[in-house]
Amino acid sequence: MTEEAQTAGEPPLALQVDGVDINVPMDKNKIKVLGFFKTLNANCIFTSSSDAEFPTIFESAKLDPLVTYSFTTENDIQFFTFCTQNLVCVVEIDDIEKFKGQIKKLDGHNLLPSISKDDFSALKDYLNSESVTCPHDAPDMFHDSNAVKSHFTEHFISPAFGDSWTVSRFLYISLNSVLNYAIRRFYYPTDAYDDPSFFGKFYTGKFTLFKIYDRFLEIRSFAQGGTGTVSLGIHKSSGYLVAMKLMLAKSHIKNDPKLKRYNSELNFYKTHRHPSIVHCFGYCKHGNNAIFIQDYMCNGSLKKYCQGEPLDPTLKTQAVLQILFGIDYLHSTGFIHRDIKPDNVLIDHNNNYFLSDFDTTRVYVGNKRSTWTGTDNYKAPEYVKGGEYSFQIDLYSFGIIVYELCVGKNPFSGLSILEATQRVSDGTIDMVSYESGAIFKLFRRCTAAVAESRATSFYLLNMFTNERLYFAGTDDDYIVKKTNEIMTTREEVTELKERKDVEYIEESAANGEVYAQFNLGVMYHNGWVYDRDYTKALYWFELAAEQNHRAAIYDIANMYYRSRGVPRDLRKAFDYFKRAADMKFVEAFNGLGLMYYHGEVPSDEVDENGNPILLPPNYEKAREYFTYAAENGHSYARCNLGHIYYYGKLGTPDYEKAVFWYNKAVDQSNPDAECNLGNIYFNGLVGDGPDYSKAFELYKKAQAHNQLEACFRLGKMYRDGIAVEKDVKEAANIFKKGSEKGDIESSIALSELVLDREIDDVNDDEVVTCLQKSLQKNPKVEQRDKIIQLLKKASELGNERATQELEQLQGK
Repeated sequence: MTEEAQTAGEPPLALQVDGVDINVPMDKNKIKVLGFFKTLNANCIFTSSSDAEFPTIFESAKLDPLVTYSFTTENDIQFFTFCTQNLVCVVEIDDIEKFKGQIKKLDGHNLLPSISKDDFSALKDYLNSESVTCPHDAPDMFHDSNAVKSHFTEHFISPAFGDSWTVSRFLYISLNSVLNYAIRRFYYPTDAYDDPSFFGKFYTGKFTLFKIYDRFLEIRSFAQGGTGTVSLGIHKSSGYLVAMKLMLAKSHIKNDPKLKRYNSELNFYKTHRHPSIVHCFGYCKHGNNAIFIQDYMCNGSLKKYCQGEPLDPTLKTQAVLQILFGIDYLHSTGFIHRDIKPDNVLIDHNNNYFLSDFDTTRVYVGNKRSTWTGTDNYKAPEYVKGGEYSFQIDLYSFGIIVYELCVGKNPFSGLSILEATQRVSDGTIDMVSYESGAIFKLFRRCTAAVAESRATSFYLLNMFTNERLYFAGTDDDYIVKKTNEIMTTREEVTELKERKDVEYIEESAANGEVYAQFNLGVMYHNGWVYDRDYTKALYWFELAAEQNHRAAIYDIANMYYRSRGVPRDLRKAFDYFKRAADMKFVEAFNGLGLMYYHGEVPSDEVDENGNPILLPPNYEKAREYFTYAAENGHSYARCNLGHIYYYGKLGTPDYEKAVFWYNKAVDQSNPDAECNLGNIYFNGLVGDGPDYSKAFELYKKAQAHNQLEACFRLGKMYRDGIAVEKDVKEAANIFKKGSEKGDIESSIALSELVLDREIDDVNDDEVVTCLQKSLQKNPKVEQRDKIIQLLKKASELGNERATQELEQLQGK
């Protein structure tokens, strides 16, 4: 649908007032609905501070998420206007004390002045409160509302009036506050509003040419780029805020680079739309220029957070996830962005992150040299060296953003261009601390000096998801939910087997490129893009291992150790782990540590069947290997070191050392460490006794990570009311989750609650099924005894399936 078709018959400006004659009277203390925009039909009322109705009117106002306000003096009478999500009210201040008595309720809310700083000063005096502050962007507010107001007043509202109240008079006094609200409402989260429908797009059709430029009002410019300015604008009919990006569209200069960049952006937006790419509705032509009409991103760019401004760890993790999601989409369609940097990551009112600025994108047509107009401190080594480049240049730039979010500055800040270029070319870059969380692994992969070592965007996205490569302190539950939403959308948006970056990997692997061979092996091993096929995975890993690819050697070791697609072979596993460890591959040290810990290292002797005789556990050797991996940031090695000290494998348990290493692993969201550290605090093994609150929080984290023992222990705390209000229903829910994942203790605990009739939303048949499954898992003797007792109880309560199960057990 074109813009003209969508808006045919509308007046040239938005103020419609529902067809009301603006000169008609307005009754005092009575609501009148006025339509300022299609998306802003406001309940309007005027009153006096002395009126008996004033307190009731004020109480009806919903003061969150924002209140815009102004003071106006007319004929020596002062008026106070305030606008909220459900009310526009003009108050004649004829009784100052009563006025103060009501507006003190504004204190503590988000108050935005609408005309000048005098509004702020006046309100502060009336409230007599130091908590009232003037927003740092107040000058923009005054400018924005006045810019829009000038169009309204010119066409609709006359300041000439007497003492009578008319719609026109109401509008004249209130309009600054209303328009300030109409603009600023787009700066707050969707869930802050009872009716957030105004966030709905003003245009939902395909990218189009808007032929009528004056449907949009340009309010002010807020950014200046290499190709033109970006301005805040408003769609006059709907009141929807937009960003208006001006670019040169016609030029008399042959091969004008600005024109090339315009065509690049235009062609991209014509064919691409995605949840992590800033939405572009279309464009207008205006002289020799074109203006792209995009969603306005009220929270600016990521740049401020990459320069040290504080950002919650969960939002940092969300930023990384959504940026990577956007890059993944670009690469899947064959596009390389070529200018990934914080300035080109925009943030909306809900703190979602979007890639922007596609004037430098190009379609991948094979590795080749090409002019790149990216930003110096984000350029990849292969570009700096003047070599061929592909999708991986975006991943390197993305890795620099990860660094900045961790450290608060660019890794090359303070260096001259020559020094920075030399460091990039050499592959020398400061490391991110392990204490930043598991995110350091993503950074390390993305900033590898060899381009192919960076893998691909979908590889990194799966790695991020499966290994939870989050910032320390992240709310895992929230990110898991976001990730699930994204992965579902990803499957809908992209046909995985038609991805252009996958074609690139296949071609490179066939040509003997070792990193591509390894990545292809990972794809088959993990079932990414292709169906899982361990035989093909081993084939590609072995080809890469022949070229001494450390990770491929390690993955072969793991396949033999875990019996993935091949018979378990501890000799081969040990030899491959050792080979990778000799090449200083950190994960291999943890693998060797596990084999020594569990007594799985083969000796040179064999038994009568020709199988190697295993050496007994060597905990000192295990500690040695775990320590190397742990000191190099390996989460599970840190946890395994904790186990050695917790279980006293070197002699007497050392709980202080166990706590030290478990805490290191917990910082990387290791679920086993979370659970065991919870056990230490629950049992009072350190400190002055049990710390149930710490234990509860740790079990809760581990349970969110699907750690089965933690499911059982957290459920018990809810059941018994330890460190939390007793909640049998919540305990049952947690036990049920653990049971469904195969935890025998959770199954027993759930069955006890059901058969003791403490809950009624799980029936006896479900319990019997649960117990039968537990019996099939070879439970310990004491667990088996409990299960049989519970089956007897279910049988006594009349459950025939329990009776049959007991008879079968007796028959055995």
